[in-house]
Amino acid sequence: MISDLDLVRTFLAVVEAGSFSAAAPGVYRSQAAVSQQVRRLETQLGMTLFERGHREVALSEAGRRFLPHARRLLQAGEQAHLAARGIERRTIRIGVADDLAAPLAMPALAALLAQDAALAFEVVTGATRTLHAQLPAQLDAVVGLAIPRLAEGGELARLRLGWFGRWHGSGSLPLALCGEGCLLRRQALAALDRAGRPWELRVAASNMGVVEAAAATGMAVGPLLEAAAPEGLPRVAGLPSPGDIGLRLYASRRMDERLLERLAAAIRRQARTRARRARKPGATG
Repeated sequence: MISDLDLVRTFLAVVEAGSFSAAAPGVYRSQAAVSQQVRRLETQLGMTLFERGHREVALSEAGRRFLPHARRLLQAGEQAHLAARGIERRTIRIGVADDLAAPLAMPALAALLAQDAALAFEVVTGATRTLHAQLPAQLDAVVGLAIPRLAEGGELARLRLGWFGRWHGSGSLPLALCGEGCLLRRQALAALDRAGRPWELRVAASNMGVVEAAAATGMAVGPLLEAAAPEGLPRVAGLPSPGDIGLRLYASRRMDERLLERLAAAIRRQARTRARRARKPGATG
């Protein structure tokens, strides 16, 4: 029987962060205290929840079974606490660049919700420029890419771009690209043009999901954020590096400052986790 929901909260923090040391700041404990709390939870459950490596940890089979129940348990406990105190939910309206939603923003929001069950989210996806234009009338915050010549917004990380898809290596490079306003398109084409690499537009995409699909099916090669690319997507070697781009958090002035800081911290942690996975030898997404 679980006697302390803080143990469950720490377990979820380790799952999101990927290691005891990375989880420690998010739960305001030392690495040793995080490890001790996880062991207490394992003792109470009578099972091992993590396979421990040198630097990172991975869920055991028992841990994977326990994970969805842990999330529901924590949310139920916090909802009961809120109901007893008569506290209403706070809804945050967040815009997310479409290729950042699943790999970065949603895991960060899930971590935030695990810490504060009084939160609720309205999430809108689209191009960073389009979403930014909706601040503050329609959105409270936007998680997106750095917009050239726009100084506002806090930079959370630098994200590397890579080439994904399949290409035989000769002739013009067949590309899948979003429209003219796409920030990745601009940077990727600049790299090709500097290197004198000929290219042709094979797939004109309305969003990054189409670029990912074109790369996955071998129709074309696309520039994608390495930390956000789907796992298993093949990389293309031998092309000029598109460089990196800033990950930014834009916010309305009415956004609660402490909540904004927590959101920024959660996204930074997720970005670091995804970037580490992308840099591992043999990683494809």
